[in-house]
Amino acid sequence: MSTLSSDSSVYTELLLQTERHIRLIRLLPGIEDDDIHLELSTSDLDSKPTYETLSYTWGDVSDPKSVHIRGLASDAPVSFAVTSNCYRALARLRLKQQARTIWVDAISINQNDVEERNSQVALMSRIYSEAANVVVYLGERTSNSDLALDFITECDNPSPDASSLSYPKEDELVKSLVDFFHRPWFSRVWVIQEIALPNSAIVHCGKRTIDWAAIQNFQRWNVNAKWLAELPFVLSMPKRSLELDEPEHAMLNALLKSRHCAATDPRDKVYALLPLLRKFNKRIELQPRYQDTATEVFTDCAKTLIATCGWDILHAVQGGSKLPDLPSWVPDWSVPPRREFIGNCGKEGMERGYYTHFWDRKRDFNVPYMPELVSKTLQSKPEKTSQMLRVHGFSCGKIAKIGSTYIASKTPFPYHEWRNMLDDETVKAIDRAEPAPAYRGDQDHLDYTFHWVLGAIERGVYPNALRMFLFPRKPGKSTRFEDISRWEEELRELASNKGVKDDDGVPELPFHEIPFHLAADDFPPSYFRYIQAVLRHCHSRRFFITEKGYIGIAPQEAEIGDDVYICAGAVTPFVLRDHGTVADDHGGNWCFNLVGECYKERSPWESIRYGLGDPEAIYIA
Repeated sequence: MSTLSSDSSVYTELLLQTERHIRLIRLLPGIEDDDIHLELSTSDLDSKPTYETLSYTWGDVSDPKSVHIRGLASDAPVSFAVTSNCYRALARLRLKQQARTIWVDAISINQNDVEERNSQVALMSRIYSEAANVVVYLGERTSNSDLALDFITECDNPSPDASSLSYPKEDELVKSLVDFFHRPWFSRVWVIQEIALPNSAIVHCGKRTIDWAAIQNFQRWNVNAKWLAELPFVLSMPKRSLELDEPEHAMLNALLKSRHCAATDPRDKVYALLPLLRKFNKRIELQPRYQDTATEVFTDCAKTLIATCGWDILHAVQGGSKLPDLPSWVPDWSVPPRREFIGNCGKEGMERGYYTHFWDRKRDFNVPYMPELVSKTLQSKPEKTSQMLRVHGFSCGKIAKIGSTYIASKTPFPYHEWRNMLDDETVKAIDRAEPAPAYRGDQDHLDYTFHWVLGAIERGVYPNALRMFLFPRKPGKSTRFEDISRWEEELRELASNKGVKDDDGVPELPFHEIPFHLAADDFPPSYFRYIQAVLRHCHSRRFFITEKGYIGIAPQEAEIGDDVYICAGAVTPFVLRDHGTVADDHGGNWCFNLVGECYKERSPWESIRYGLGDPEAIYIA
């Protein structure tokens, strides 16, 4: 939620008497070009009032429009500022002959009253669950929106004289569907609970309306037809995990899945999901506190989840946060997803993680296998106490060499650059023939390890298939190769058409919009699964070599001199950056900032079995 400058006298006359009270709006009748007139009243939810709720995107707060509120102490209507998108939504909802009772967050809640915002957001699950209906406003008509709506309607209710859908799959139709589901409403974090909580919903797109159930049915149809690679989270939300998981895991999963969703206020990335948990009778010890900064909100959220979710919190950390004083181990949920989770947060990640089996076998380290939240001070700053994590791990050495970053849609895959880094003498000095079952026949072990690291976690390794994909032969030229793959060319064209650019003005696709599933789709299944794994896992990462000669892929933010640690109980290693020392009674005093999860060859793990000692205690600030 955001704020607009409005007359606060509206709320002074209509104070909410209890935490169960809400403000309802009578949207007075009118025709298309009339000014919008409203009446406000308060109501106790326990009295079971009949009302609808509006779900929409706030839009640009710098271009406000005025609605007129009647029935206050002043005889004349009071002007009240709303966003232009809210104004258009009200104009579409307004009936010609009779009033309509609705609840709209921008008007029903005093956005300038922090305590009221806290109370009303905590009540949101009831407000939406007990509404007679939710009305979704997607925006006005576009040149191809009717085509998309016609097709969605046809999917929901096929024509009687057609044995199958009467619309053949054509580029124009697919584009209309893509454009439809890329409307801002579908990417807004608040709509997740706004559409999930009510029993029914009607969708407005310009003058057209359609049942939300029809759009849901299209999602089910698309699962089999696969016309669109991915539909918005609000349609594909994993309700099963919300129903079955522990509350903390359910919250973390919802945060991860909705990470790309937009919110005007970054704190809403957390608070908008709390009502959703309550729908599934899940509760965590976290309440809306709009008096807190985003740093405080994200930190409190991480502290609430860490005891249950453990290492998954650290796997969720991705670079790019600009929040002041945010602990490095706390995910900044306002930063869009930048790369694939190698740890694959959650139970699935723990099952797939190749380090998990090692910890299952080796139970005699006598150290905690979960991060411990502690309050500590740096020796360089004894006056300031910070919330840190105490963990235990093995050092794999500092990063001695690091390659350039691969960004799909922006940079060619740096295959040759990374492969040439293997000529380093420390890399060659390691005997990689020891874990023989991991390799195939007499294949070069170092080359196999390199391609295994690029794919991360995936079992099948196909170096020749990857090279064939990255460097396809030019037509009719058996000895000549293309500079980049056709898939990369398509990505660049897609990024250019999308109009999204990085800080330097170079077109770049957001991570969640990169069509990895289309890469190498004409290759045999085992090949394209491996190639897609390489592209996904290497995106926004760089190849590295530690001073001990071990190889891996690290986050884009990693630098030479960073440490690589294997932490007790964690699914993957982590890249850490020196942050000073901490006085500690447990024997360890090194303190680091978390850069992010990484992936590296297994060799160090095999070596641990042969006596590197117990893990050391370290701190993450």
